[in-house]
Amino acid sequence: TRTNDEIRKDTWASYKAATASAEEILDLDADNYVAHAYLAFINALRWGEHGEGDDFARRARDHLERARAAGEDHSRIHAAEAYVLHFSGKSDQAEALLEKVLEKQKSGVLFTALGLIQMWTGDLDAAAISLRRAQQEEPNSVRVLAALGELNRRRGMDGKALTFYDSALRIDGEHAGSLLGKALLILDANEAELSRADHERLLGEAEGQIDKVLSLPEGTISARQLALAKFARSQLLFATGRREEGARLEEEAFTLDPANPDIRLMRGRRHLREGRIDDAVADIRAAIDMDERASFYVDLSRALLARRGGAGEAVAALKTALQTFPDSGRI
Repeated sequence: TRTNDEIRKDTWASYKAATASAEEILDLDADNYVAHAYLAFINALRWGEHGEGDDFARRARDHLERARAAGEDHSRIHAAEAYVLHFSGKSDQAEALLEKVLEKQKSGVLFTALGLIQMWTGDLDAAAISLRRAQQEEPNSVRVLAALGELNRRRGMDGKALTFYDSALRIDGEHAGSLLGKALLILDANEAELSRADHERLLGEAEGQIDKVLSLPEGTISARQLALAKFARSQLLFATGRREEGARLEEEAFTLDPANPDIRLMRGRRHLREGRIDDAVADIRAAIDMDERASFYVDLSRALLARRGGAGEAVAALKTALQTFPDSGRI
């Protein structure tokens, strides 16, 4: 129970606490398949979602093998296997696995895993269906609410995204993923669509979210979340005219987490808002090279269309995207 309660908090610190709790179970019963399932699940997320490296991938696979050896049916086993497949570049297999299991059992954990994997691969419409099902199963899950916030942020539905982030933060006011998601949503918005007063108010709110993340006790957030917080702070500096300081902090974020395609994409969007079209195209292409997603191609096509004579390139990019994501309604 303690392990499951920690996992449900959906923070890097709680995943570490859940790891310690599950390992205590294995000290008493080395073949406890549920403990192995929890550890496979946690290590898969620390590897792929928090960017903690290949050692966590190995641990996830080892615990998954031990959990599956028991021959029991457990939602954390299926979710862990799906995350391992996805983070290994086998997203189609991960989705097929979850869809097959969900035909027989309804589980918030599995709907959440399916929705997140669909979102990460860029199938935002399918992700919306899966995450709504997850919310029906687990209406007070911080992870589900934060995921719905992220999904709506990616879909450009800013109002809905803020509502879901706020709902997650009412349950846990220090949930780093929701704090950062809300801040980045504000900073990634189009300033031209806001009044000056609204823009300044929202920038102040974003600053508050970032400050809260950066003031959390040491060991509370992952290196990836620290990089995102630094990146968010850099975007705030750019937005308030402190470009030199912003550029320095932005470089720190890239140094901390060089393989994160999301910050590459967001920098590309900022370049696009600033009219630096070639820089925007370069950043978005770099994001695609790191992680090919349908939604990234949508951003690339927008950037290419902003370039003089870029319509042909935009069409070519979308054709490439359609070959990779033939069922994507957005493409």
